[in-house]
Amino acid sequence: MTDTHQPAPPGELLETQEVLVADWGVVPLAEAEEDLNWRLLLEALAERIAWLLRSNPDKLVNAMYVLDIPEARYGQAMREPTTEAKALSLAQAILERESEKIAMRRKYANRQGGYLGDLYSERETPSEPAPAPPTRDGESGE
Repeated sequence: MTDTHQPAPPGELLETQEVLVADWGVVPLAEAEEDLNWRLLLEALAERIAWLLRSNPDKLVNAMYVLDIPEARYGQAMREPTTEAKALSLAQAILERESEKIAMRRKYANRQGGYLGDLYSERETPSEPAPAPPTRDGESGE
């Protein structure tokens, strides 16, 4: 994750906030990038994680799995002495992972031709759609 003292790339904080709002139920903190920082996002996410630890830990474990948080990292967080410390440690891991995902999306979305642009050259790009798959009786679906 970006250090709290380093400036984030343009738009990254707002994009991260959007992910936290959509996927984690975090209340939006700011409308402008200059009003956000990593510490605010971390604290807001930690509040939500603490609530999940108390009210629905199974949902939290499932989210960790889906987000691909390493089991060792989850276990380390769960050894913290208080719910708040566990939540803060998990929030840090989640924020790091969400930031990695955003960076990867940006990296591959910015390539010439979009995400799949490198797979086809201009002359290799299919000019007609692929035929419909066969139906159960073996006939064409057209």
